[in-house]
Amino acid sequence: MKTRIIDVAGKKYTLTANRSIIRTIANIAPEMLDLKPVADADKEKTEIDLGIKIMSELDVLFYDMIKIAHPEISKVKSDEILELFEMEYEEVQANLIRFAMSVFTEGDPNTKKKKLNW
Repeated sequence: MKTRIIDVAGKKYTLTANRSIIRTIANIAPEMLDLKPVADADKEKTEIDLGIKIMSELDVLFYDMIKIAHPEISKVKSDEILELFEMEYEEVQANLIRFAMSVFTEGDPNTKKKKLNW
């Protein structure tokens, strides 16, 4: 689980990205979770299509990330915060997507893990 504190219109909000976000991503762009390899020629188009799908539903993803720390925030209020966030900062969409996906792609390389001995 990862968190980021954002300051929007003078108020602080905590966004949380955890593995439960996979449900949201699966609903928005199920192709993103498809494990079949994509030909190099189609890869760029596929990535663009997936990016567009996620951006078009960014409000849902944002709501899922903000409601963990702020369960009292309604979807309407979340949409207002997202709109203000996008007006106040640049590259909000790309950074939100990167943050959401970071729980699947990043690990702490310095963490020494135990070995399973089954």
